Amino acid sequence: MEPSGVAPAEAETSPVAKPSVPARRVNAGVLLKTRPVASTTCFGLHRRPTGTPDEPILLMSVPRRVLKRAVDRNTVRRLARESLRATREQASGCALMLRLKRTPTGFEALSQRARKAAWRAELERVFSLGVGRT
Repeated sequence: MEPSGVAPAEAETSPVAKPSVPARRVNAGVLLKTRPVASTTCFGLHRRPTGTPDEPILLMSVPRRVLKRAVDRNTVRRLARESLRATREQASGCALMLRLKRTPTGFEALSQRARKAAWRAELERVFSLGVGRT
């Protein structure tokens, strides 16, 4: 910069490369007001079309009052994203809201590996039920 605080003329004319980020905003409150398209013992899945053929938008609600440990909440989120990748084509152009309602019975007695297997099976089931519907 010049001493007067004004940038040289070359800097003003050079184009600034901004990354093109699509404006994909979804109102979670509106999504939660819709009836769940799929529901299992632990999860509810809400779905709403976005009007564009983009990749699906996944919102998640994994409350601390349901799962106390952050490790378990993060595991559920990671497994949910993994399960959605398997059904990504059917869910294109939709906004999805995955809501954890309760923990499975006997959850505390399971090992971490058994917990992951239980969550994975439940998530695959809720996504297979909810993504195919319109």
